[in-house]
Amino acid sequence: MRDRLAGNGSDPHDWPNRACAGMDTEVFFPLTRAQADVAIRVCNSCPVLASCAEWAGRTDIADCVVASVWLPSDRALAQTRREGLARLDAVAATGRACVRQVRHYPESGQVAA
Repeated sequence: MRDRLAGNGSDPHDWPNRACAGMDTEVFFPLTRAQADVAIRVCNSCPVLASCAEWAGRTDIADCVVASVWLPSDRALAQTRREGLARLDAVAATGRACVRQVRHYPESGQVAA
């Protein structure tokens, strides 16, 4: 999935005014809640937040933070994935960062609100 963040002009990786410009993309593929919170804070101040959320909603990107939303994989709990996609829709519509998160982290196998 990380390869999807590089390259073709249609994804946020190519947008020069994004808040994450110049950052290591690994930041957005966290393994812990603390790491996810760092990525979410970057997204919170992003000027292209709504566009990023709209892009993410059209892709199958997963196991990452995108547009201030933790988006688990399809292998995660189906409800958690649906909630993440619904949050992306809300961010795309409003241009405001998502404040409530539900996350599924691989090391714990737990869902945490």
